[in-house]
Amino acid sequence: MKRNLAILFVLAGLVMPSLTFAQDVNTSAGNISLLAHIDFVARLSPEDDPNTANGYYGYETYNIEAVVIGLAGQLDDNVNWLVTYSYGFYGPNAAAASYAGGPVENSAGTLLDARVNWMLFQTEGFMNSLTLSFGRFIPPTSMTFQPHMLSNLKVLNYPLINGSGFQGLSPYQVTNGSTGNYWIPLPMYQTGVQMTGKFFDDAVSIMVGHFNGTDPVASYNTGVAAFPGINNTMDIDKTKGTNVKVQLDMSGFHLGGFYYFEEASITYASGAMEDARIDQYGVEAAYESDSLFAQAQYMTTNLDWQDIGSQDLVQWGAYGLIGINIENVQIVGRYDYMDYDADDTILDVNPVTLVFYDANTETMISGAVNWLITEQTTLGFNYNYRDVEGWEVDINEFALIVEMDLF
Repeated sequence: MKRNLAILFVLAGLVMPSLTFAQDVNTSAGNISLLAHIDFVARLSPEDDPNTANGYYGYETYNIEAVVIGLAGQLDDNVNWLVTYSYGFYGPNAAAASYAGGPVENSAGTLLDARVNWMLFQTEGFMNSLTLSFGRFIPPTSMTFQPHMLSNLKVLNYPLINGSGFQGLSPYQVTNGSTGNYWIPLPMYQTGVQMTGKFFDDAVSIMVGHFNGTDPVASYNTGVAAFPGINNTMDIDKTKGTNVKVQLDMSGFHLGGFYYFEEASITYASGAMEDARIDQYGVEAAYESDSLFAQAQYMTTNLDWQDIGSQDLVQWGAYGLIGINIENVQIVGRYDYMDYDADDTILDVNPVTLVFYDANTETMISGAVNWLITEQTTLGFNYNYRDVEGWEVDINEFALIVEMDLF
């Protein structure tokens, strides 16, 4: 630990609500809103037995984990659009990236949304509206899979089911070269089309979308998949993903379920290809009132190698969150569990060195106190403890987040 933990609390005095802006502009092409969002995060994770084979080196880091600017517009009563661009966008992987070490620079920026929504009709009665969306956006899977917003996530780190785990960073990674992405991620920003129907006074939503997909890549000697297509603007192949989500929203309650499937061709380093299929589904529930809020989600994933007879990779996870509002302060607790290889077929041996290890599951306990300074500015103090199966160390993280959110 290089500095006293008190440095995290000193940073609280640096909150400047004037850092972001929002302004409406009237043009011949309709109304345009300027958007801005900043996440500054300080993370401190103390080391534990760093000089042993299973040691944990910890980290201390200051991160710009999201700086988003954008434009949103309303062309007429039926057409609206959104374009957002981000510098330093991490998605769910910020804590794992901190542990991996080394500076990360994303000054070139990343396109996030480039979306047009066209309401085909709007009426009263059983079906209220039908909207066609096309462009680049996040398919509606998990309710917490989005650019970071404390108003929805409530704590700093994303749930493990959204890919925030350490499991891919094996404790043997440095000593024997174990590498690989063991998590089958949900598609992040994707290019595609989606139809959304609203029913019963907008209480029920049904969304069906078709997207570029995850484009899995694998290696014969490891059987471990990577997914370079999870955040893309285009691809030229036959592998596409389809997502269906149904949700109910009324009187502070939210219930939802999604199913994502992809007929995929896995590409190997040798150039060979194999047919495969990805199936993911999840259910979620949330409730929020003036004084109480709660969330719960469950998700499972299956990657099926179909041609060469490789073992399937089955994963599942869940979390539960509860919190209270006391005036402009939130107190939050969350418990996460993730099993990255439920059938124990893929992750129990390093094929290069034949070193056996057991790091299939991960749990995370998170606590947060959020100070809602204004409607746009939140200061959060977070603590989380991770237990990664096979890691004989304590993984603690203390963090402070300053979030400015105008969209």
